Amino acid sequence: MLAAQNHNSPDEYAVAAPAIDAQRTTVSLCATPRTPAYSAIDPHPTKRMAAAMNLRLRFIALCLPALFAMIFLVSVPASAAPPLVGTYKITENTDLGSEVRVTVQLSLVNPGDTAVTVTRVSLRSISTPGQLVSASTNTVVQSHANSQVSVQFLIAQKDFAAWQIGPHQHFLLTVQPTGGKATLVNVPLLRT
Repeated sequence: MLAAQNHNSPDEYAVAAPAIDAQRTTVSLCATPRTPAYSAIDPHPTKRMAAAMNLRLRFIALCLPALFAMIFLVSVPASAAPPLVGTYKITENTDLGSEVRVTVQLSLVNPGDTAVTVTRVSLRSISTPGQLVSASTNTVVQSHANSQVSVQFLIAQKDFAAWQIGPHQHFLLTVQPTGGKATLVNVPLLRT
């Protein structure tokens, strides 16, 4: 009965390095029992380590985008122009042959906490990509308020025809918040 309890399976033995006796020319191999410290605690340590690695990778995968978002939000300057919203209405148009003189009334709303000065209103040319048609103005839109401005553009007949079809038009406004620097903002305005 004692012999059965002390019997070790072949998997529990590790072969030690050969011992060479200097006086004798014999080599002996000894077998020592293999007893790792973790085998009694966890029979599958590699599965446990793989699961821990997966949790770490998931944590990193979730936290890394959040970290980048925080860095991006902190790096945006505080003087960035607040978005403007609003509507536009064509109050007058004069056909000049290949061009049309259009008078547009903009009703701009500033939902931000800083007053904004609009110094230029521009339109993109549909028929000539990359070209802008601009009009200067000096309109202040106070915070949480609206303001109206009337501007006049000289645009191509094709652009005016295409402009009439859509429900909204993208205006490029050069805005300058109080105490900030001027920036160009793309503002979609609904037609009334």
